[in-house]
Amino acid sequence: MNACDKKASALLTKAKFTADGTERANLLNKAEVMLADDVWSVPVFSRPAYLINANKVKGVLKNPTQQGSTWNSETWSVTS
Repeated sequence: MNACDKKASALLTKAKFTADGTERANLLNKAEVMLADDVWSVPVFSRPAYLINANKVKGVLKNPTQQGSTWNSETWSVTS
């Protein structure tokens, strides 16, 4: 999983430091096309998981990665 597209990376780096929104969008679109042409892997499996919380806790979402259930805890809220 150490794939690297140097041309796409150069476009992404250039886009990071481009102030003009239209030019930045063009750079990002070009990089996206390059990366889509060389798709290294497509996820076809999502690990089944359960997420249980009290009804008073809002904003809890199941994380599709393996980072755990508190990945977005800064957006949680508790109602009385």
